[in-house]
Amino acid sequence: MRSHPVVANEWKAFADQFSRAHEGWIASLEVREGGEPLRVQVDDSPFRGATVDKRDGRDTLVLTFGYEPEEHFAHIIHSPRALLTSETDDRSEASLIVESSDGGRCILELWNPLREEELVMA
Repeated sequence: MRSHPVVANEWKAFADQFSRAHEGWIASLEVREGGEPLRVQVDDSPFRGATVDKRDGRDTLVLTFGYEPEEHFAHIIHSPRALLTSETDDRSEASLIVESSDGGRCILELWNPLREEELVMA
């Protein structure tokens, strides 16, 4: 998997493109806040998208999951300071690592369910 940082002034456009390319992929999200160890916050839920907005004059990244009301979940990262993304060459897996200004970190892992079906059928 090749990874690369996303330049801050491109975050909004990146989030839009990343969302279109990965909507519906199966997601897991691990989060570390306040110096605590990583904990699983989302496990095997459909990824709906990522958005970057300005709130109170600072960037905010929102990751959303699930299609049904009972499974819908949003994780909000206030003041992200770094985004790092990667994807496998065969486009079967992707990831996004977000570090926030307060020392928090989240790791989004995505799997393309259609690609897995193609591999099983081959």
